[in-house]
Amino acid sequence: MTDQSSPQGDEANPLQGYYEWQITTLMLAYDLTDPIPQGDDGDMAEHRRKAIEQELGELVRNLLPQEYLENPERDFPPEVMMAITRATLRRAMEIAQL
Repeated sequence: MTDQSSPQGDEANPLQGYYEWQITTLMLAYDLTDPIPQGDDGDMAEHRRKAIEQELGELVRNLLPQEYLENPERDFPPEVMMAITRATLRRAMEIAQL
C-alpha cells in the first residue's frame, strides 16, 4: 500500500476509498462539534480537510510498525488495517465527544 498521508488516484492506490472513508468519518465528527457555517465558499471545508489529512497521516504513522514506515509500498496485513480502523473510530468518538 502507498502512504495514506499522501494518496494518489484510485488506480495508483487501491485503498483510496478506505482513505476517503477515514477523512469523511473525521470530518463528520468535527462537524458535530464545530459545524462549518452554511454559505461558506469552501475555504473552511478545504482548510478542515487539509488539517484532517495531516491528522490522519500522523495517526497512521504512529500505528505502523517500523518495517512499514521504512517500506511504505508494502501491503498492510489485516491486523494493521484493523488497528487503523479502530484508531479512526476512536478518534471520531473523541472529536464528537461521545
